[in-house]
Amino acid sequence: MKGFILDSDHKIIENKACILLYGKLENNETFLTINSYRPYFYIKEKDLKKALKLKRFDFEENKFRDFSDETVVKVLVNLPSEISELKDLFKENKISSYETDIKFIARFLLDKGINSSLDVEGEFERNERMDRLYKEPELKKTDFFPNLKLVSLDIETDCKSGKILYCIGLYGKNYSKVFLNSKEQVSNAVCCKDELEVLLKFKEEFLKYDPDIVTGWNVVDFDLKYLQEKFDEYGMPFDLGRNNERVKIRKGRKFFSSSKASMPGRQVLDGMHLLMTSFVKLNDYKLDSAAHQFLGERKTISNNNKHIEIDRMYKEDRKKLIDYNLNDCKLVYDIIQKTDVLNLTVQRSLLTGMSLDNVKASIASLDSLYIKEAIKRKLV
Repeated sequence: MKGFILDSDHKIIENKACILLYGKLENNETFLTINSYRPYFYIKEKDLKKALKLKRFDFEENKFRDFSDETVVKVLVNLPSEISELKDLFKENKISSYETDIKFIARFLLDKGINSSLDVEGEFERNERMDRLYKEPELKKTDFFPNLKLVSLDIETDCKSGKILYCIGLYGKNYSKVFLNSKEQVSNAVCCKDELEVLLKFKEEFLKYDPDIVTGWNVVDFDLKYLQEKFDEYGMPFDLGRNNERVKIRKGRKFFSSSKASMPGRQVLDGMHLLMTSFVKLNDYKLDSAAHQFLGERKTISNNNKHIEIDRMYKEDRKKLIDYNLNDCKLVYDIIQKTDVLNLTVQRSLLTGMSLDNVKASIASLDSLYIKEAIKRKLV
């Protein structure tokens, strides 16, 4: 069964290092593969006896050579952390090491020749959040372009403190939901008696809809960060991924990288950053500007008095607030569809093997392509 890798991780399971690949199959089912895999690197064959006197380890002879045409041997360890320990020990004793800096998951995919699409063969079982869970399947490289389910997320809060959650909107293909903090019933919204119920119903619906890609405008630094704090406030697990692990947010370094959210089994791709990393030029990257340029549309409230108007709508016209919230979700979704930046990102991932949230990493992309060619030539 052909599939596309959405997310990856590695864990120690029963004292074995394992590679976990999450993704989407050609039949639109979700999958998780778990394969045990031994980390390794190389040293020169002539250094093997000296190295074994320093520390015992497993090794394999092979037909690989370095760029000086010297034969190398493969040094096998049990855990990824042991690579750096051995490398440091060897360096202290003037023994050269090769390919110690290739990340564990990347090493596995390089050996399989897999970029981002793969063929999975093996027995599987079902679990609560995954259609197919494969243990030790056979994985092969293949060509496959996935059909990914995209959802756009947006939240609205109070103007003064930002501590009151008004609503959460979701928008996808033939799909829309707004969860409103309101004891009064309002049409076209899931009305909740308080914030806690908003969070509970949102999470339940989000997991049920089960998107592959989560987007929005500044969705990591604002929407997801805010929701993380709210879930923490109420003592609720912020586990929106395809396992029960907490969503992790990594703040980007200014000017150099954007913030990222790790949502196991899914990808969080901010709409604004998708445009930037897809070489789409705008005078500014405000949602209103992008919507006007690509869709000929505008946000329903100007940025000048946005927060004051949001407070007014929540107090006096909640139906209008719902429409505003949902429209912001829709604008992001439609911009991504119109510009085709998600499909471009998928294509770049298929070409280079970079994950969807890392296709802009030019040096890593080159490394991935270059090392695959070096492997074919049996070079380290």
